[in-house]
Amino acid sequence: TPIYEEQFHDHSYGFRPNRCAQQAILTALDMMNDGNDWIVDIDLEKFFDTVNHDKLMTIIGRTIKDGDVISIVRKYL
Repeated sequence: TPIYEEQFHDHSYGFRPNRCAQQAILTALDMMNDGNDWIVDIDLEKFFDTVNHDKLMTIIGRTIKDGDVISIVRKYL
């Protein structure tokens, strides 16, 4: 969401506005051409099944003050 956009890494492409898989691939190719030996691809599927939901909600609650939004997020976890 725009609220957290500033906190994301520049080379994070998943589910972000105006970013797509093709841009990620082009960036990876540019990095390889610049001499980078390592490219990391991380798939966070099932990540939220293992994270402490109470701790996550506390962190989200520091930024999001709308109780209805907090309830919706908790339901998706």
